[in-house]
Amino acid sequence: MMADLEGIKSFLYAWLQKNQKKTPEYTFLQRSLRVDGVDYVGVGNSANKKDAQTNAARDFANYLVRQKLLDEGQLPCVLPSEYSGGSEVKVSPYTSVPDVHLPPQSMPLLGTKRPFEPRAMGPGDNYINRIFDQKKLEEAEEVDFTADIHGGWSLENAKARLNEYLQATKQQIGLVKYTAVGPDHNRSFLAESTVFAKRLNKQLYARETGSNKVMASRACCLSLVRQLYHAGEIEAYTGESKKRKSDEPPTTDPSSSEEHNMIVHYKLADFEPQERQSAQNYLEEHNQCIASPEYSTLLAERSALPVHNFKAKILETIQNNQVTLIKGETGCGKTTQVPQFILDSFIESGNGANCAVLVTQPRRICAISLAERMAVERCESIGTSVGYSVRFETVLPRPFGSVLFCTVGTMCRKMEGGLRGISHIVIDEIHERDVNTDFMLILIRDMIQANRDLRVVLMSATIDTTTFTDYFGDCALVELEGRTHPVTYYFLEDCVNMIKYVPPPMDERKKKKRKMEDEAGADAEENCNLICPPEYPPLVARSLREMPEKEIPFTLIAGLLDHICAMNVEGAVLIFLPGWNIVLSTNIAESSITINDVVFVIDSCLARIKMFTARNNLTSYSTVWASKTNLEQRPHATPEILRTPLHELALMIKLIRLGDVSAFLKKAIQPPPLDAVIEAEYTLRGECSLTLHHSSFAH
Repeated sequence: MMADLEGIKSFLYAWLQKNQKKTPEYTFLQRSLRVDGVDYVGVGNSANKKDAQTNAARDFANYLVRQKLLDEGQLPCVLPSEYSGGSEVKVSPYTSVPDVHLPPQSMPLLGTKRPFEPRAMGPGDNYINRIFDQKKLEEAEEVDFTADIHGGWSLENAKARLNEYLQATKQQIGLVKYTAVGPDHNRSFLAESTVFAKRLNKQLYARETGSNKVMASRACCLSLVRQLYHAGEIEAYTGESKKRKSDEPPTTDPSSSEEHNMIVHYKLADFEPQERQSAQNYLEEHNQCIASPEYSTLLAERSALPVHNFKAKILETIQNNQVTLIKGETGCGKTTQVPQFILDSFIESGNGANCAVLVTQPRRICAISLAERMAVERCESIGTSVGYSVRFETVLPRPFGSVLFCTVGTMCRKMEGGLRGISHIVIDEIHERDVNTDFMLILIRDMIQANRDLRVVLMSATIDTTTFTDYFGDCALVELEGRTHPVTYYFLEDCVNMIKYVPPPMDERKKKKRKMEDEAGADAEENCNLICPPEYPPLVARSLREMPEKEIPFTLIAGLLDHICAMNVEGAVLIFLPGWNIVLSTNIAESSITINDVVFVIDSCLARIKMFTARNNLTSYSTVWASKTNLEQRPHATPEILRTPLHELALMIKLIRLGDVSAFLKKAIQPPPLDAVIEAEYTLRGECSLTLHHSSFAH
């Protein structure tokens, strides 16, 4: 039991003044405690500011004990021994702090391996308190000490008398207007009604509140009846007045030795009890799964992937390094297997409860599909050891010994409450370099400096190892050799020669337009279709010259599909087209989804990217040629942070309280230009989303 709720706050204030010469600063909206010069934020949640401060102070004091800056014995009695055991509390590390009202000491620090401490007020306690307060409120509403001065009219007899009066004066009965007040968990009702008093020749109005509609209606009727009584419209109550037990103040004899029972009886909802689950169960479930024939079949398929040959090297590298780069060709199995390697190694070593892997994906369909695929490979249903979290849809796995797939944007939103309890962060398709990925990399680089137990894995098929090695400093590289299937490349000349393709004749309008474009763009990019290697027949060279380079050759793609169908080869065809949402595929197939039965891939070598001009604050989309690196997995050469507006990113930086926008973005792999940052802040100030005080350039 906590003896003194204020003890921990006063103790922490005195200790900081004596040892650090610093003063703690509490933030009520964020329920956090910060101290200048200390890279830790104490978090506290409660229904009021006072308890939130106490919980935040308790969390910060626990941090000082863990860092051996403070002796546990010095803490006041408000903090019981945090390592003394107690009931186990399940908290999912994948849930951000503001979304669930859990005490901070029940949430493990990022990467730490400390047990859970006895908690303070939690959701269950708040529920019981609300029931108790509701009962006390209902009892207090029925208490009436002033009935005698209002003619004896009370809640029990007022409504019946009002209905009699309305019937006698030929007025409509039951005209009461109800208005709900407050949130769902603490809702009350406002009742309003009027009655016409003939003697006064005026409308009498009553407006009363109650914990429910019935009580509000009774109170409103009572007010009208008492007004009618004082106006001389009705007589005083002459019947027997029942004395309620709650109307009589309790009397106690101080000298009595009789025991008083203070137990309050009230009804609660019938909840199903949840049995405690030991982490040892995870190992038993894993062993049972391994013994099943279905798992053995799936394991044989997984073992055939090239990444399986590097399992020992991957695990050793991740264990010995905070940041690991994994470069493997498309289809080698790195996305689905590396997180399972990590999870299974923890479970097999008896340490499965300390493993929580967070895997980011650039698109929501990838996160959902990969989570479902991994659950199938583990012979489980989704939500057991594998889950996913995307916008508007979340299936969380068990709290410990699990893998969560999420989009990069979802992870950025979870950063608002901090990532606690996560042991590994796997960033897949790191080559995408979208604005959220670059933002997250800045945060992760700061996180690994503050928490040495956190492990970060960066994966891609076309990763620029030099860029990320320079950015993270000391990081290891694992290159996965071999690919699942051999790939044969056919270029434009080969396709034209193979199907004997002849472009359809252009009409006069298209010829005139093409001639004007050629004259206007004489100094523009060279038309590569005019160049044909000498080893190809003259027919191929003539066909290439007649093909407009800036147009997608749909007739050629159709001819290739006819040629593929004539080959009678079983399998699917994957086609890349720029900017189309529903064709055989857009750039969605560049991500971690690998389609097993794809035999032919037709690539238009074009990409549609978003461009941003800071000068005129204009966003546009352009179709550009893909580079040679693009053709391997089609990443965009320019990071999105350099070609997109920074308004949302600036707001996110301020929301998470990361300081100055310009200073924070300077820590990016490729910082955006200063004028783009200024333009973003200027736009936000114009929309009143950012004040001058919060701006980086307040001058």
